[in-house]
Amino acid sequence: MSVSKHQIVVFIAEWCPHCKQMKDNVWTDNTVLKSVQRFHGGKPAFVVCSRPQNRYLVDEFEIEKYPTVVIMDEYRINQILEK
Repeated sequence: MSVSKHQIVVFIAEWCPHCKQMKDNVWTDNTVLKSVQRFHGGKPAFVVCSRPQNRYLVDEFEIEKYPTVVIMDEYRINQILEK
């Protein structure tokens, strides 16, 4: 399986200061962006867990801490990277 078919998903909460710092500083850093370029073009999908419509994703992926970074393939097999 090609790593380009993997997607980076970042689970964040609007009230979380660590999430804001990660979104504003980490995901805008050129070194980070270059290192994740091979994963779906280096464009993470941000899921705001504090929104009711995203609650099912929090439950499905058993997200307990914020921010949580998940790298998954098209079969939803994933690797969770916690802060």
